[in-house]
Amino acid sequence: MRRTRSLGLLTAVLAVTAFLGNAQPATAGGGVSCDQPDMQVRGGSSQPYMGDNIYNNTGDLQTKSRKVRAGHTDGFQILLQNDGSDCSSSYYIHGDGNSPGFTIHYYDAGLTDITGAVEAGTYQTATLGLDQSLTLSMTIKAANGTPNGAVEKALVTALTKGSSDTIGAKDTVSRRAGDAGGSRRH
Repeated sequence: MRRTRSLGLLTAVLAVTAFLGNAQPATAGGGVSCDQPDMQVRGGSSQPYMGDNIYNNTGDLQTKSRKVRAGHTDGFQILLQNDGSDCSSSYYIHGDGNSPGFTIHYYDAGLTDITGAVEAGTYQTATLGLDQSLTLSMTIKAANGTPNGAVEKALVTALTKGSSDTIGAKDTVSRRAGDAGGSRRH
């Protein structure tokens, strides 16, 4: 995990990516596979998703940043859509786990904790038809005592037999007295 310093802030990042096996990154309309996953991320339910029709394995243009105070939890929503050309598919989800100062949890749409399976890469979604989607959520908690300026970056990837997509999220945590509690957009 990358660590940087900024005045009074801790940062956690969630990034999503999409790519086709070992091939070069694909773009919508340019060689999308039968079962191409498209992952998108947002920081809160009132914010728009980022990453629609973007497929890569780095999370570029599919990363969301948030601010949160030490000792608090912030959340991200993940949208997984089947952007494939003509078939239904289920996907395996793999996401980063805890790191020093940060605790990560993943939940399905029914708010069942699926953290262990996601970290192991064994969480399998229901079958999604063309253009069907589902949502997952991820929380990142910055522990009390986590140093100001700490950065947490987490990647989440959707995989199928021939395709994948990854998203990213970033949380910034602040312990300054003037900061509001809870989450703020970065």
